[in-house]
Amino acid sequence: VMRRFAGSRIKAILAGMGVAVIAPSSTTMSVLAVQTVREGHLPPRRVLPVMLGADVGLTVMVLLIALRLDQYAAGFVAVGVVLFQFTRAQRSRGIGQVVLSLGFIFLGIMTISSSASAVSPEGDLIDLLTIASQYPFLLAAIAAVLAIAVQSSTASIGLAMGLAAADLGELNPMALAVPVVIGANVGVGVTLLIIAGALPAARRLALGNLIFKLTTAVILLS
Repeated sequence: VMRRFAGSRIKAILAGMGVAVIAPSSTTMSVLAVQTVREGHLPPRRVLPVMLGADVGLTVMVLLIALRLDQYAAGFVAVGVVLFQFTRAQRSRGIGQVVLSLGFIFLGIMTISSSASAVSPEGDLIDLLTIASQYPFLLAAIAAVLAIAVQSSTASIGLAMGLAAADLGELNPMALAVPVVIGANVGVGVTLLIIAGALPAARRLALGNLIFKLTTAVILLS
């Protein structure tokens, strides 16, 4: 399937977007890309557009979070369990897995957002965030480390969105959210580099992806 969709750059980008939407996990995409290169199925130059497309596809999850679909997390989980546990057809079970994974992601984001929104605008945390917002590169670096540690850029971005939705007093939410989103995406690139290991072809793929992310980050933060 990867070889068929990576026949051209446009198809590769669209394929990466599709896979990232169905399985919204940066780690999953990283492992899939590295294994494809490691086993010799595709060269790095053909897999890289798939990864770049996946970067775009992963933003769909962020958009769904912004639309507050996390309020329906229980419904997603219920539908996913019914399809996955109580049907026998392979296709319906696969759809159930996808819906169930979305439900768990929404449930986690809802928990993060509700906790973040309870932050007092007069507390010490807001003072620390106000200071951090004046150093976007440092804030992006912290977000990158967090994304690597929890193996999820979505969780890091969800935390930032939860804080942005809270009462932050005089703190500009965008000054906090933008560096976090940029840093989380860089963290995904570092995760791919870690997964690639010492294999030269896989490392070229990871380095190409990381260079693209770092270049974009520097441009946006400057």
